[in-house]
Amino acid sequence: MLMLVFISICTQILGLWITLKPSGYNVPLTSNPESVAASTTILIYFIFATIILYIFLKYVKEPMFMRIIEAAAILVTSSVTFYFMEIPWQLSFLLVLARLSSQSIWILNFSMIFCVAGAGAMLGKSLGVIPCLILLLVVMVYDYVSVRKTGHMVEMAERLTSIGNMFMFVVPKERGENIHLGAGDVGLPLAFIISSSSISILVALITLIAGNVGLFFILYKLDERPLPALPILGLAIILGFLIGMIIEGFL
Repeated sequence: MLMLVFISICTQILGLWITLKPSGYNVPLTSNPESVAASTTILIYFIFATIILYIFLKYVKEPMFMRIIEAAAILVTSSVTFYFMEIPWQLSFLLVLARLSSQSIWILNFSMIFCVAGAGAMLGKSLGVIPCLILLLVVMVYDYVSVRKTGHMVEMAERLTSIGNMFMFVVPKERGENIHLGAGDVGLPLAFIISSSSISILVALITLIAGNVGLFFILYKLDERPLPALPILGLAIILGFLIGMIIEGFL
């Protein structure tokens, strides 16, 4: 349990660092990150990607297709992380090869750290605080509905787990079981943390701490029933953000 929190903190600190350093990532994917329309654009991309992923998981039984998609995602996003860490971005190819050749959960976690750090940096720099907050709120609602009501997110997660724990962090539990945490449950909070760093680094750090306190609470309360993580994570992050704003004197 604590290992997942540790992995989440490491991933988010890495993603935040590569955007804060003087030569860090600062290439927004939207034309105007402060515009509410930016969150709409990202949300459309999210919906489209979710539909495509669901179709692949439901109707394409050959796991190699999903392995190719995951490999491409790791290659693109980890290369961003490596490049702005100022180490050879070509190392992302080795990361992909390691992931494709081994089902070790530690290689999986290692690759996901660099993957999610890069993806979070790209998203966080593409959205201002308000657009990112809007996106977070919408996805929080979606996560609750898709887990508790329609169940299709649970179906997708089970399929991803069965073909190699794709797009998730995994740590061993007792009796040979594992605890799983979706990459988006770390990446989307990271995006908001990075976005909030435009106000101050202290606000971003308090937001990061609050989000991982929320993650600890989720893992502590985890039972056999699938739990939508983002609603609780989102509330913790928003609370941390407000506390940071008050401490900094913005509220």
